[in-house]
Amino acid sequence: MKKIILLFVVLSVFSCSLKRSNPLDPHGHDIYIPANIKDFQIIGEWVESGNYVKSYNNTVRMEWSPNEDEIEGYYIYRSRSYNGLYTRVKTVYAPNHEWADTESSGIEPNNWYYYKISAFNEQGLEGYRSEWKQTWVVGD
Repeated sequence: MKKIILLFVVLSVFSCSLKRSNPLDPHGHDIYIPANIKDFQIIGEWVESGNYVKSYNNTVRMEWSPNEDEIEGYYIYRSRSYNGLYTRVKTVYAPNHEWADTESSGIEPNNWYYYKISAFNEQGLEGYRSEWKQTWVVGD
């Protein structure tokens, strides 16, 4: 029994000295995840009574504050409900920090839409998604 315990201790100590690599992290140990998006907002008429933004002309305009210099771009997600499945509808490359969603990208008038946005870096790592923003799209 003593030999088994001694063998276990020796193997444990020896395995701690081995060089390890993470195949899921090909860029090394300096992982940089982009920060959260700041000041994400949908541009339109604010409706106090319903606490939402009304978007006109079948277009949803949005903007946000640019993140750090290391950002490659931003992913924009859209859903038909705030807790539903969000689908990535656009990739906006830095230094741009605004975008307009139109009928040509799939929105329809007289419907609710919810948006989230996240930043990604040149390694392709994506930061956390923003809180959702809600809009009612009004046709022409």
